[in-house]
Amino acid sequence: MKLIVIVGITGTQGGSVANVFLSEPGWRIRGITRDLTQETSKNLEARGVEMVAGDIDNPASLIPAFEGAHAIFGVTDFWQPVLHPENTVPLPPDKPLDQACYDLELQRGKNIANAAANVSTLERFVFSSVQSVKKWSKGKYSRAYHFESKAAVVDYIKESLPDLSKKMSVVHIGIYATNWKLFSFLGPQK
Repeated sequence: MKLIVIVGITGTQGGSVANVFLSEPGWRIRGITRDLTQETSKNLEARGVEMVAGDIDNPASLIPAFEGAHAIFGVTDFWQPVLHPENTVPLPPDKPLDQACYDLELQRGKNIANAAANVSTLERFVFSSVQSVKKWSKGKYSRAYHFESKAAVVDYIKESLPDLSKKMSVVHIGIYATNWKLFSFLGPQK
């Protein structure tokens, strides 16, 4: 059986990837989480997912988590330090929030990619990203940091990790259909 390792398995994207692979014959799933005791982790384990401790802020923890993977799904969350500050490293107080979140997300993406690049069994690396708004608007929109950080990770992989880049697929998910549940202004308006 082949092994897929999913970063962010307790979130929307990683959870969706797990749901697909749970019904896909010939695959085992390993999920990475900071907290193995949380209910989501236990529920995934009960469904047959091997859950392991790992932290994208601690690159050394990703090495054993990725061991033996044939596929790795990687995702980062720009908004996590804002929406769940208890689950993140402290942001530097001397930087604007958007820039600090950009820097953190870029580093987390690099951490995932650098660890994945050293997996000898890896056949496919899937990274969830979005396009550079600054690039495609020809500089008109230069402060969409939540897009730019993800695009910068892909650029880093292409420029610095060419062997991983050859195994990489990039999925672009601009917005979730369920975001209106979290942010009412995105929902139906009367």
